[in-house]
Amino acid sequence: MELTQEANSLVLNYFWLVSKFMREHQNTLSGERVTSLNIPYKIERLQCLFIESCASRYYAVRKIRESSGRFSAGVDNVAFLKTEDEFLRYREKQLAGTRYKMSGKSTRVKKDLPQKAILTEEVKDKIGAYVIEANTKLGMQLYEGCDLKTYRKNYKGDTVKRVWIPKANSVEKRPLGIPTLRDRVLQTIIDAAVHPIIEYQADPHSFGFRPNRSALDAIALLIGHLEQQGKSKTGRKLLPVKVSKEKYDSFKGRRYRKKGALKNKNVNKRKREYLYSYYICGDNTLVKDQEVEQKPFLFFSNYHIINVDIEKCFDKIDHQTALEKYPLCNKYRFFLKAWLKAPIYGTITSEHKTPVKEKPKTGVPQGSIVGPSVANCVLDGLEETIRSVYKPSKAAKYKRSEEDMAVILKYKKDPKKIEKSVPIRFLYLRFADDILIIGKNHPATLSKVMDVLEKELKSKGLKIKDKDNSSF
Repeated sequence: MELTQEANSLVLNYFWLVSKFMREHQNTLSGERVTSLNIPYKIERLQCLFIESCASRYYAVRKIRESSGRFSAGVDNVAFLKTEDEFLRYREKQLAGTRYKMSGKSTRVKKDLPQKAILTEEVKDKIGAYVIEANTKLGMQLYEGCDLKTYRKNYKGDTVKRVWIPKANSVEKRPLGIPTLRDRVLQTIIDAAVHPIIEYQADPHSFGFRPNRSALDAIALLIGHLEQQGKSKTGRKLLPVKVSKEKYDSFKGRRYRKKGALKNKNVNKRKREYLYSYYICGDNTLVKDQEVEQKPFLFFSNYHIINVDIEKCFDKIDHQTALEKYPLCNKYRFFLKAWLKAPIYGTITSEHKTPVKEKPKTGVPQGSIVGPSVANCVLDGLEETIRSVYKPSKAAKYKRSEEDMAVILKYKKDPKKIEKSVPIRFLYLRFADDILIIGKNHPATLSKVMDVLEKELKSKGLKIKDKDNSSF
């Protein structure tokens, strides 16, 4: 425990030092982004010391061992053991050659199992001790085998295993690349080394694959912006509020509950009871026999929205752009190059059954450790590009068109109180590879923004999905 706390403390101190040097660098050269081609000497030296340190190796192995994907093996079939799987494996081994093995039922529901297949407390303790010992041994092997000082520029990344997982709220499936455990540890070290640089110069309004930058944070920022502009006067009532069970039961509007821990673990599965957290959404005023009024969401001036989805962002990122943008020192840049070029083994699509091995020409594996940080690093800077188009200043104004006036007159009957020239305003939000821009300006600006955005993405090897329906 003390060793873990010391390693975490050293990593946090490294983050603080790099952030301090980044601040000094930005004050000296304002506006210049740090890339692999212009890393300041102080940061490069500190980065090398961190990558070669024992603390970074211990931190990376510990992080992988505690991650949710520690039980997922790569192409080498090496993964940390799971106690429940070892219980089932022990039972199947004991039932081999018996009539119970021929039954199609699960061993969990089979009755009258032979004595040797019953999991007694003694057997469970032995299996648990074996799992702990095996996982500790594997962790030590990863620690000893991931000393980056021993690797040379002829290093080649292990083959990545491709699996297909379902997309949320969609019938489609997305490819997920699973590296080997060794490569995951190495990638964690490199990712931690560049993390403070990427975070320091990341776009202010970029979310996804970043600490404390979830989808809920993006929604809260969007609602706050609309409230500030006076377009959503009841915006805060859309956010969920945690309440007691009594208020939850008496509330008639939108509500949900979140399952928590077990009340008592030593009970039958059918009799288990869980602790719940209760949330309500909408008007929080409780009235007897309350009926929720459906209010339309209205804009009191003609806002224009651009909703951009980048087509196969992770699969189409240009390798050369990724190598240039990723702020990794030249001494260890060959690691990133090897991971980008690593062969992928798996089916080409989710419908195919025969796996093939291929070398990618573009893109980064979505399941890798460095994949999300590479994608964020490549897409950072788009907000500054959009700002250069909008030029949001107090002096910058646009003249409302006749269509704008017609929309506003539906809600404001007195035309004398309507300003014909208003300041240009916009909000840029990016969550991973999805971009949302809400702009208060003339419709002609939309096409200009889309052209600039398309040109910028094309330079990174990317393109907009369904461009014709991206703005409205």
